Amino acid sequence: MSIDKAMALEIWVAYFFACLVLSVSPGAGVVFVMSSAMSYGIRKTLYGIIGMELSLLIYLSLVGLGIGAMMATSTLIFILTKWCGVLYLIYLGIQKWREPIHLTDTKRLQAQQVPYKIFLQGLFVNLTNPKSIVFLAALLPQFVDLQRSQLMQFSILGITMVGLDSLIMLLYGLMARSLRHLLHDPQFIKLQNRLFGGVLILAGLLMTQMNH
Repeated sequence: MSIDKAMALEIWVAYFFACLVLSVSPGAGVVFVMSSAMSYGIRKTLYGIIGMELSLLIYLSLVGLGIGAMMATSTLIFILTKWCGVLYLIYLGIQKWREPIHLTDTKRLQAQQVPYKIFLQGLFVNLTNPKSIVFLAALLPQFVDLQRSQLMQFSILGITMVGLDSLIMLLYGLMARSLRHLLHDPQFIKLQNRLFGGVLILAGLLMTQMNH
């Protein structure tokens, strides 16, 4: 079944651009991807991107099943998820801030981080952001036509969002990788660690201001 039969093409186009703006907008996920790509290379960063997209799929599935609406209106779930996200982002930020300076031995630096750890970091960066489920619960229903197959529509919306977000995160990672030659400069490494660490900590602190 083509997109135009499952949902109106103009609705899909509008949704596509909404997802594009969401993905391109800098946030904790972008900072995580760029930091990982600079430190460990794009191949290992792919595991982190997979983790991020898996968390997005989980939230998309919950919204599709109707559970997302319940979670979005539950103050307790929102608060618990929010504070898990706050603490996790601050933890990652402190880790990055305190990361030792490594110069030319980039192979040793890459070997220090195993893929499954990067995957879990990517998973939890998105999964512990309560605004994700709130945003999706509010956004997706606006693009669903109740007169057509909801399963097919949610599938198209999910594939579009995950595919586009994966591409944008990969581009951010490739952009960050192009700066890896600067890892031979100890001052740049220190600045990079403090910058990414500070942004992650700031993202965690800003999350405390979220209201349900």
